[in-house]
Amino acid sequence: MTVGIVGTGLIGGSLALALRNVGHEVIGYDSDEEHSRVALERQLISEVVDLRELARRSTVIAVCVPADHVVHTCRLLLDMPGSATIIELSSTKGHIADALCAHPSRGRVVLSHPMAGTEYSGPAAAIAGLYAGKTVVLCDVESSDDDRLAVVSTMYETIGMKLVYQGSRAHDMHVAYVSHISHISSFALSLTVLKKEKDEKQIMNLAAGGFASTVRLAKSSPAMWTPILRQNSKHIIEVLDEYMDTLETFKQAIQDGNTTKIHALISGANAIATMLPSSHHENSINQVS
Repeated sequence: MTVGIVGTGLIGGSLALALRNVGHEVIGYDSDEEHSRVALERQLISEVVDLRELARRSTVIAVCVPADHVVHTCRLLLDMPGSATIIELSSTKGHIADALCAHPSRGRVVLSHPMAGTEYSGPAAAIAGLYAGKTVVLCDVESSDDDRLAVVSTMYETIGMKLVYQGSRAHDMHVAYVSHISHISSFALSLTVLKKEKDEKQIMNLAAGGFASTVRLAKSSPAMWTPILRQNSKHIIEVLDEYMDTLETFKQAIQDGNTTKIHALISGANAIATMLPSSHHENSINQVS
């Protein structure tokens, strides 16, 4: 089939590579001419076309644009000539579900969130195997036509993804815990260290693996993450309140020299090891969304 990629950055470019590797034709559109040039140069896509041509020629269209452009892009595509199945890959879903629910062609759209990514962005960061072995969340599937859902499910399974199903509200709450709070923590730690340590060389001299892995996500694109945090603000604020309560508990125990409490807190945190595979690496930084 012919797949149209709207947005050829990390997420769209990696999807394009994966689909080309299993034999699909992939064409692309990007509002950033430099992204289009790099995507062609790296052979992420076979051809750059305008949005109307992409809508006309594609069997499936993957909308891989920043979160604050998803709804507008989906509406444009639904109103253009063509009958393509449209998937969007952002990391927030509630606002999209609300905005598209009344569209007469809503059944053509499948809401999806591949839980994969890196801290880098743009087509030069695209990775052919980014999605292999990862989970993709399909949301509000009852609102999508059965044949459209089948096409998208098969597409994701073909590139090695595991399918799970959630409502858009539940999805947004869950990703606030497992993805969005991780990024905020990384941003906050980086800002704290940079404010305290003005000497960059000193930071690098002392930085070890733990620091590097904790602040890795702080290299994420602000253009991508600002709208994500705004759109999922309700759930994120709830998570932040809980997180700050936990930090305050740690602070108080340390301040009091309460080693029993500190030991109990760390032991409690160790339980996360039973919930994650030993080889797990947090990789849910959705550069779309």
